[in-house]
Amino acid sequence: MQQEPDEFVEGTKESIARFISRRTIAEWRNSSKPYMLNQISPELMSKDIDYKKVIYPLTLKQFAMSIGPDVKMIIHPTQKSKIGLVPKDQMFDFQGTEAESDFSQRTSSSSPKKHYKISRAKFAVLNFLDALNKLDDKELESVVIPVSVLAKLVGVTDED
Repeated sequence: MQQEPDEFVEGTKESIARFISRRTIAEWRNSSKPYMLNQISPELMSKDIDYKKVIYPLTLKQFAMSIGPDVKMIIHPTQKSKIGLVPKDQMFDFQGTEAESDFSQRTSSSSPKKHYKISRAKFAVLNFLDALNKLDDKELESVVIPVSVLAKLVGVTDED
C-alpha cells in the first residue's frame, strides 16, 4: 500500500474540502475502501485544524456532502453512523448482500438526493455571506439582498 505524502491544509473551507477529496481518492486507490467520516476529524486535528469552527454552522456530514463533484457519500443501510466517501465514479456496498444493496439503492435514490440539494444551496449561501463579511462598511451599504431571496435559496419558505 502506497503512503500518501503529508498534505498541508489551511484553515479554510476550500482547503478542507480539497483535503477530504484528495484523501477520499487516495484511500480508494490504496485499499478500494471508503474514506470514513470518523477519520476526518483526527486527521485534521493532527494538522492543528479546528474544522468545526471553519465549517460552522454545518456538520461534518453536511459539509462532506457538498465538497464537490469528485466524491460521493455512502451510508450503511442499517448502521447510520457508518458513513464514508468514495470517488464519484465508483460503487461501494458496505455488506455486499442483495437485500442491503437494494435497500441502499432505494434510500440513496430518494431522500439523500433531496437533502444533498438543500445542503449545497445552504452551503453556497453561507459561503456567499462569508464573502460579504470581508467587505468594508461602505461596500456593505450598497449590498441589498431581500431576506425572502436568501430564504428561498436555502429552502425556507412560508408557503405551507
